Amino acid sequence: NGYFRIIANSLITQVTGFSNLESIGGYFNIGAQNLINPLLTQISGFGSLEDLGGYFDIYGNSQLQTVNLSGSNIGVVNGYLRFISNGSNLSTVNLGNITATTGEVYLQNIAAPSITGLNLSSVGGNITVNITGLTALPFLNGITSVTGNLGISNNNSLLSFGLNNLASVSGNLVFSSNMGITTLSEFNGLTS
Repeated sequence: NGYFRIIANSLITQVTGFSNLESIGGYFNIGAQNLINPLLTQISGFGSLEDLGGYFDIYGNSQLQTVNLSGSNIGVVNGYLRFISNGSNLSTVNLGNITATTGEVYLQNIAAPSITGLNLSSVGGNITVNITGLTALPFLNGITSVTGNLGISNNNSLLSFGLNNLASVSGNLVFSSNMGITTLSEFNGLTS
């Protein structure tokens, strides 16, 4: 019933293994503001993880290059999903299979061009995608409504939003400084 947390380890370079870990009753957290893992380059393993009782947070690991949780099948994150400030060397992000969150999704400062294993059909709050190297957002294709704000900003490599099925946003809708976007035609289904 406890949480999984790896923070403030000044010499750790890899978080690997945990291949038999099936369930985490609380949250999953690697790194935190002012409690970073400054030499961490790789997070992998967790191929048996199927149940997460709390939020999912990978934050502030400035040397991170690879996150590979392939084989995991978390499904619903109970709380927010936050993946921010993990350095300019990040080239691979595979989150296994995450399909929904009961809280917000916050993706910021992601150097990788894509995220795999994130296949959202439901988000219980705001969606923020800010300052990334992402070229597309296919993980948002399954979203039909946002129960909060939708903000996609400062993503210079972004060529499409991936929101073809979006019908409603209950909060603010902000698209700002996405320099590769040439059209907003994929929002024809938006009614409110």
